[in-house]
Amino acid sequence: MKEAISNSLILSLVIVFLVIFIILFAGYTAYSKAFKVKNRIISIIEKHERTIFYSGVNNAEVLDEIEQALGDAGYTIITKNDTKCSNAMKKRFENTNKNYKVVNTGSSTYRYCIAEFYDETAKMPGKYYAVITYMYFEIPVIGARLEFPVYGETKTLGMSY
Repeated sequence: MKEAISNSLILSLVIVFLVIFIILFAGYTAYSKAFKVKNRIISIIEKHERTIFYSGVNNAEVLDEIEQALGDAGYTIITKNDTKCSNAMKKRFENTNKNYKVVNTGSSTYRYCIAEFYDETAKMPGKYYAVITYMYFEIPVIGARLEFPVYGETKTLGMSY
């Protein structure tokens, strides 16, 4: 009888560690995808620096390229929620004195958020953009979807043109 109790204890420990490993792997996968998508959006904004500086980030060419990059990366398809984007930016910058304007809250297919800042303290004043993407966890047993924001910024786009 003593061996039966110790075998069930070992089996329970193996199951617990297996569940922990699966959760960590799922978290790593979701974070790396959100991080990759955020970096792609930032690189697209920086690539179109001259166009964006004068016409803004809502340029059709830039938005099409962002949409294409999100599709290629396999980013989770979800309808946008304007208030979620604004709330995420507000939460991120509530204790700072930074003035910003949310300029894009994603497309009809993907949820991401882009806010525009004006940096007057740099050697060459200019704009920079903050990007928020989300990592998603879907829990099929209870039908819940958890999402956590991933934040990044572009370099300052100066007025040297």
